[in-house]
Amino acid sequence: MPHNPRHLLLKKVKIWPFLDYKITSFDSLDLMINSDYKEYILKYYSWLKGDTVDFFEHAKHKYLLSFDGYGSAWSRVPLILATGSVLVLNAFCHQYFYCLMVENQTYVRLNGDLSNGEKIYHDLENNPTLAKTIGTQGREIAKLFLTKTAVDTYLWLTLKEVEKASN
Repeated sequence: MPHNPRHLLLKKVKIWPFLDYKITSFDSLDLMINSDYKEYILKYYSWLKGDTVDFFEHAKHKYLLSFDGYGSAWSRVPLILATGSVLVLNAFCHQYFYCLMVENQTYVRLNGDLSNGEKIYHDLENNPTLAKTIGTQGREIAKLFLTKTAVDTYLWLTLKEVEKASN
C-alpha cells in the first residue's frame, strides 16, 4: 500500500497505544490514491471509524498532531498553537508564521516517516515541564501573531510590498 501520511498513521495506530486516531469520514478516501486503496482502507481499517469531534473536545489532548500540512496548514496549526497543547508537526506546506516557530520551543517536529513519533511521546511524558513550556510558548505565538489584527496587518504589509515591487 502507498506510504502517504494518513496511511502511515493507520499502520501506527495498531502498535502505538498512545495514538488516538479515528477516521471521521470515509468520503475523503475518494480523493486518496485510487479505488483499490479506498477498498483496502474500508476492509482493514473500518474499526477506526469515529464520530466527528468538535475542536474544543479535540483540544483537551496534551499533544496534538498536524501531519500532512496541505489543508491543515491554514487552520489546524494556528488552532493547535492557541490551545496550549504541544503541537507535534510535520508539514509539507507552510504558513507565513512558521518562521516564528522554533523546534522544541514552540512545537515538536515529527519525521515524515513517523520514525521519531514514539520517542516524542515518551520524551514529553517523561518531561512534563518541557511539554508544558512548549505548549505555553506555542500559545504565545498564537496570541501575538495569529490574531485577526495580526493577520490583517501581515496581509496589508504584504500588499504594500507587492505594490512597491510593481512600481
